[in-house]
Amino acid sequence: MFSMSQSPIEGTLTTLAISNSTTIVDHACNPLLGDTLNLSEKEKLAVIRRGTCTFVQQLTNAGVKGTNTAIIFE
Repeated sequence: MFSMSQSPIEGTLTTLAISNSTTIVDHACNPLLGDTLNLSEKEKLAVIRRGTCTFVQQLTNAGVKGTNTAIIFE
């Protein structure tokens, strides 16, 4: 279950961008393929650009890769 709260994050997190491209319009809207992303470590923060799908879809796709902390930006 995802929470859309503005809770402070304690400690230090390594940021991991889902993509380095600023032109992708469906950022994390599709399943994230491959083994290149390991978001399962608690010290990592997934950075996701606002896409054309719902936040739930983006967070679900990141969650499949193990993320438990994410930020969506525009």
